Amino acid sequence: MKSIILIITLLTLPIIQVLPSFAEQVETIAVPSGNMRNLEFDLVAGENFIGSFTVSGGVGNDIKFWVSNPQGKQIILQQDVTKGKSFSFIADQNGPYTLFFDNSFEMELPKKITLTYETGTQESEPLPELPNTGGGCLIATAIFGSELAPQVQFLREIRD
Repeated sequence: MKSIILIITLLTLPIIQVLPSFAEQVETIAVPSGNMRNLEFDLVAGENFIGSFTVSGGVGNDIKFWVSNPQGKQIILQQDVTKGKSFSFIADQNGPYTLFFDNSFEMELPKKITLTYETGTQESEPLPELPNTGGGCLIATAIFGSELAPQVQFLREIRD
């Protein structure tokens, strides 16, 4: 009986459809000793970038890391990262966003960066509501025997 009430309740509530457009990607970047590598991502304003990376190689598995926007302004400030980091940002304008991996301080050993990331937007669009005919809850009325049953009144309040 409770499962029928739950089904009726679910059928009468508005439904929100989430449309994620995220797709996970993985990049491996070799950063030679004494050098820097960067990756550019052409993003649209409002687009999310969610990433994490691991560092291997060298004496301390460390690297300098930062992110800049299309004007070259650092939106994630330069920092020393040991072993790895998770980060995210939302593009505030259209254009190329750049991730920098700097190994210029290491004179002998290269570093390997394994970057995992997702880019995209997540929007909610309401689905069309089921028509409200304004009548009683027909199935609930049949189950509980009367439109005046407290359970039917409860379902009607939720629906309305």
